[in-house]
Amino acid sequence: MPGEEEVMGKEVKENNEAIVHCLLELRKQRDDLEYLLEKQLEEKKTLEMEMERLTYKLCLINKSMGQRAKALENYNETIGEIEQQYEKLKQNALELKTALASECDQLDSLINKKTSTEDALGKDDVDEASSSTQAPPAISSSHGSTLHPHWEDSPSTMSGDVGQNHPIHPTNTECVCLPNKDGRCVREKKASKMIQASPPAEPELPTKLEKDQIGLRSEEKSDQVRVKEDDPVKPGHIILKRSAEKGAQTADVKLSPEDADAMKAKRDQLSQAIQQHKESHRRSL
Repeated sequence: MPGEEEVMGKEVKENNEAIVHCLLELRKQRDDLEYLLEKQLEEKKTLEMEMERLTYKLCLINKSMGQRAKALENYNETIGEIEQQYEKLKQNALELKTALASECDQLDSLINKKTSTEDALGKDDVDEASSSTQAPPAISSSHGSTLHPHWEDSPSTMSGDVGQNHPIHPTNTECVCLPNKDGRCVREKKASKMIQASPPAEPELPTKLEKDQIGLRSEEKSDQVRVKEDDPVKPGHIILKRSAEKGAQTADVKLSPEDADAMKAKRDQLSQAIQQHKESHRRSL
């Protein structure tokens, strides 16, 4: 039947066209999927590279964190040691300030003592010189005549008649000759009595050498408080005999650079003054 064949051919044709259309759509979808797959592969590669970079960076960060943690520990230890050393230096500065203050006071008192001693010695020297320049008073008899040897007044003594007119009597302690007519021996007896009644002589003043020796002895006694040169001295430590014996504990006071410089200058000045004084004593000796 021709009608049925035409209908079947038409249906087959339509089915073929539908199949072709479906195939085209499937191809299109396949192409889209291939494009998406390629795109995802590219993204995967990109992500893998990024992951590798991040992993490497993470390793570096971990390594840096370990190094910094170790450095932080070292910093903490160093800061602790520095703080301990700073406390020691502060304590040493306090001890040094106390020692310098006491030594300056001692040097001031020593200089004042030396100055007063020198003034007193100079005054004694002036008094001694003035007393030595004064002439001793002449001893007079009751008649107003000065004492002089009787052989100067008598012409017989000049002629060699001492043994005849004036024999010596060793037992007589007041007169060395017998009384004669001119009363010469009587005057000598009176003069000896006046000498015995005169006040005793003043004690001799010490000489300049003895005074210098006394000054040097007192200076050696006062210089006993000094720095121990034989003991090992650590940085920032100055040990004095007085501070070692007393063991004084002072308050927490910070020594400023200005105070340290002033004390050092004063100490140098006092040391120079003492050295000059010693040299002057040695030269005088």
